[in-house]
Amino acid sequence: MKKTAYGSFYGNNEHKIAYLAIRKCACTSIASCIASHKTKEVLRPMWPAEHARVNFDFVTQNEDELSDFFTFTFVRDPYARFLSFYRNWILSPPHRRILDQYRNYGLYENMAFDDCVRAFVKIPDYSLLDPHTAPMHRYVLRSNKLRVKFIGRLENLETDFSYVRAACSLRESFERLNCSQKPDAIDPFTPELRGLIYSFYRRDFELFGYDTKDAQTQATSSPMASD
Repeated sequence: MKKTAYGSFYGNNEHKIAYLAIRKCACTSIASCIASHKTKEVLRPMWPAEHARVNFDFVTQNEDELSDFFTFTFVRDPYARFLSFYRNWILSPPHRRILDQYRNYGLYENMAFDDCVRAFVKIPDYSLLDPHTAPMHRYVLRSNKLRVKFIGRLENLETDFSYVRAACSLRESFERLNCSQKPDAIDPFTPELRGLIYSFYRRDFELFGYDTKDAQTQATSSPMASD
């Protein structure tokens, strides 16, 4: 039996392209660009099932159906991805669903960043995580096999997405929605917090090339780091 993976592919039959959407990695912007049908719902919200069916030719979790498609995804520095989660779902949550899911693990609205990190990394199992915080390797791998043909980086979004466009003759212009690459004036990560996040997302750091010696020296052991 194949190991369960996160994430669905959103497909465009005309361009033979299918995007594996990883949350907190510019997924709304990318999906909007490759959407099959430009309806008024295509921008926001992108993800409810009724909108996905309208905007895309198909939505599937089975990559085996897509051998003839150019399949791709984008990943992000795990530190930046977690910080984005904190800002969107802890400081200014648009609804309560995700906070309610994490309430039993000590997360609450407007909590301090350091308290949030310390509480979050104590969650005992990846299966308890919402897609916005689930490790990216859980999206990209199924039974240790890659589900996509190309992995781009959010930090190189324009260059890497140009490759995607060329690979499938996609002419649609790219518009950034609901994402910012502006650096923070103050880095909220102390060496301790970097070590905690590194341990929790160790496989993401290593698999996607975000591994740094500085982070490794601060890392502590984590029961999920080798998952």
